[in-house]
Amino acid sequence: MHRLPLFAMTLAFCSAPFAIAASASAAFAEPKLTVALDATQAAQKIYHIKERIDGLASGAFTFDYPKWIPGYHGPVGPIEGVVSLHVSSGGTSLEWRRDLVDMYAVHT
Repeated sequence: MHRLPLFAMTLAFCSAPFAIAASASAAFAEPKLTVALDATQAAQKIYHIKERIDGLASGAFTFDYPKWIPGYHGPVGPIEGVVSLHVSSGGTSLEWRRDLVDMYAVHT
């Protein structure tokens, strides 16, 4: 199983951008991340984000939402603000579930 951070969600809630970690496994040799952010409802603190990651190996993945946000002294990543999560591959919707122990992890 591979683990991959959910970058786009971080961009919506943090002032500092995040990048793909250089320590990614060989299966992630050259992933391409595309993020589309619709901030037309930013005044209501609503952001619509589409994240596309190309070049990943097939199989099970775990996506991690950031727990630790720069400038905070605890694991306070605003996961409660994530709603309507949809995961798909090749145009087919994938089932996902939140980890039973770590609420910041999503398994596909």
